Amino acid sequence: LKVPYRALYAALILFMIIGAYSLNNNPVEVLLLLLFGVLGYGLRKLRFDTAPLILAFVLGGPIEFNLRQTMMLARDPLDYLMGRPIALTILAFGLLLIVLPMFSKVRQKLMVARAVNEL
Repeated sequence: LKVPYRALYAALILFMIIGAYSLNNNPVEVLLLLLFGVLGYGLRKLRFDTAPLILAFVLGGPIEFNLRQTMMLARDPLDYLMGRPIALTILAFGLLLIVLPMFSKVRQKLMVARAVNEL
């Protein structure tokens, strides 16, 4: 059996709209569904990876809640967070994940410039 993609996509979009509306009977949620669908389509066309966005969307709320709870419990939140070895390790890995790609791009550009200068 082969289902045409147009029919499959139309049915999927219809079921998503029905599901979004039937959850709370709120048309604003349908608009949000369509807005995020268009945003996701645009990001895919621009070749953005969608997995980190989905991960951030799913984990963002619980992480924000726990951070707020920690800030309220600690007298000095910055000292409390930075005084823990595991927090420092996670922070260091996070910084490395941000900085290393930058250095690799700069290194690539330098290698290309050297190769052009040698010619």
